[in-house]
Amino acid sequence: MQSDQVFSYSARLLKPFITLLAEPAACSGKSESPQSVGDPDERIPIHSVHAWLAAAIEKTQDPLIGVRAGALMASGDAGVIDYVLDSASTVADALDVTSRYMRLLNDAVDCRLEVDGSRVLFRMDARPPTPTAAEDFMLASFFTSHTWLKRIPDLELWFRQAAPHTLLEHRRTFGATACRFGAPCSGVTFSRIHLQQRLERADPNLHAITRRLADIMLAEPDAGVREIRRR
Repeated sequence: MQSDQVFSYSARLLKPFITLLAEPAACSGKSESPQSVGDPDERIPIHSVHAWLAAAIEKTQDPLIGVRAGALMASGDAGVIDYVLDSASTVADALDVTSRYMRLLNDAVDCRLEVDGSRVLFRMDARPPTPTAAEDFMLASFFTSHTWLKRIPDLELWFRQAAPHTLLEHRRTFGATACRFGAPCSGVTFSRIHLQQRLERADPNLHAITRRLADIMLAEPDAGVREIRRR
């Protein structure tokens, strides 16, 4: 098994946090946000990101920054993986390629689909367990970026963390979608019948092209991993 020292995030995932920290109301005093990332697919060690995230929370006094950052993500912001997901034929296909290509964004997360009677659970297990803000961001960005996920009528989001003191930010981001806190894992669950729900942006030709590109990227050895530099 890999050491947590070699797990990494795509630099694409830092952009919404940098946007929030650049807001005048975010904090006062000297800025400690990371320098702009030239290559959006550059890799940053997980321990470096988590340390920076903890510092950002302490500085802003905003424990829900992960939800707010995730809400800023839109389809395409995560790169080729978004186009692979959104051009898939069905919900089942989209979840299958999420499991295959999650490493392009975060190689510390293992995704898998579990079926239990009439319901399914799409698990998103992090190694090592992520901080609360990172879990918030993972689920909020997944939900916000993909309209097909929002259209599953009985979708429920699972958080391993305890419920926050206020659910205002969660309601703003997830609307009426149910959120379960203290769950056994991070992920989403819904009725099995929705697995075959067709995606509104299904495009077999685009899907084939983007999958080929994603496979090429997946086969490349991890390179360009760096520590977060601050200015």
